[in-house]
Amino acid sequence: MSDKVLTLPNLITGVRLALTPVIVYQILKYHLWTGFVLLFIAGLTDWIDGYFARLCNTTSELGRLLDPVADKILLISVFSALFLINRLPGWLALIMIARDLLIALGSFFVLKYKLPLKLEPLFMSKVNTFFQILLSLGLLILTPCTRIGWGFLVVLFYGTLTTTLMSGFSYAKLFYKSTKK
Repeated sequence: MSDKVLTLPNLITGVRLALTPVIVYQILKYHLWTGFVLLFIAGLTDWIDGYFARLCNTTSELGRLLDPVADKILLISVFSALFLINRLPGWLALIMIARDLLIALGSFFVLKYKLPLKLEPLFMSKVNTFFQILLSLGLLILTPCTRIGWGFLVVLFYGTLTTTLMSGFSYAKLFYKSTKK
């Protein structure tokens, strides 16, 4: 494992962080196509940074912390913007944001109290992040008024809701077990 800060994966993660306010601005100004393209690029950086970290064997403690933080900042910001322009229902935005905040809070306690838990993303969390990004992209580009758009969005809504709840409960169970050790 590398202790370097300026690794290629960390720089790619930094791009995702830097794109976040630009994406939110584009969404809030109803430049949905531009927001879609930038969010698509940001979503790709989530996969690319991990790929290069494994390929080049340049994983770092900073990267292990920065990557999920960048994901949460991006997604919470995008969910909030989509809610504000009435593209994402408030109940779903609240569930997704609450899950991310609870995971962040749980991670804080694990680190603060040195609980016996290795902080790594669960498989269900990766699936959930994929669904959340896909739903956000769909909300930016699809018109709910069309039959195809509506059908695809319904599948994404329920898929995202299901993976969000499953992931949240998996983390809650993991955090709870770590406090019992």
